[in-house]
Amino acid sequence: MYIMFKMLFITIFCMIVVNLNEARGHSPLRVYKGRPDLRNEFPFVVLFQLKKPPYFRSCTGSLISETLVLTAEHCLSPVHIRTNIVRYGEFTLPGNETKLYSEILKVFLPKAETIDIGIALVQKISKPRAKLLAIDYKTLYGLPAKYAGFGRTLSDIYGTSLEERYRMSSVPLQVGEGMIVPCPKSVIPSYRVCVVSKCSDRWQATRQGDSGGPLVYNGDIVGVVHGAVLYPTISYEFCMISSYLEWIQGVMRFNGYKI
Repeated sequence: MYIMFKMLFITIFCMIVVNLNEARGHSPLRVYKGRPDLRNEFPFVVLFQLKKPPYFRSCTGSLISETLVLTAEHCLSPVHIRTNIVRYGEFTLPGNETKLYSEILKVFLPKAETIDIGIALVQKISKPRAKLLAIDYKTLYGLPAKYAGFGRTLSDIYGTSLEERYRMSSVPLQVGEGMIVPCPKSVIPSYRVCVVSKCSDRWQATRQGDSGGPLVYNGDIVGVVHGAVLYPTISYEFCMISSYLEWIQGVMRFNGYKI
């Protein structure tokens, strides 16, 4: 009950702040996306993109070992596996100019049909690895978190010119911040959470290409981006990893990594 009252207060307060700014002629500080990751806060994040022209970005992932990438299950469909590579550097270069990429060799998917988490086996990548936090996701309600993705940075979710999509293929990793809250139960399964954006960045929202990106609390991954939620001040819907940490560790052991 306390969390719900807190969400309501934040929503009303943000609406007042945004309306005041608009009345004064100011627009929100950041629209639809967060700030570029200029401080390299997410060195373990990688990018799924098309192998061939037009080299569009499809998903985001996190390196949890030198050959395993944690991402969203829907990013590992047979079509994605066949047509995508995993880029792990030089993200501001056009897709055809980088040599820092790896092929997808195999995928691992949990048996549960309702969870959107998967792991890709790739060629060896020399890059920092992410840490996973083994904690019940409900204990994270009301706590601050950060998230990152290589998705689109425009307001239009679908309709974008080919030229603009080429431009977005060299946009750096984007970072957002907010508070972890329960999602509307009538719409979203209970094992997922949502993020309430900061008042100054109220309109941050997920876009195509952010799927699979990490939700991070205190430096550790606690979830991955599932998709958009069209509610005021709520930006991302995340699948939490706490219930599937044993499965993730099993995949890592199967591939020769000590846990």
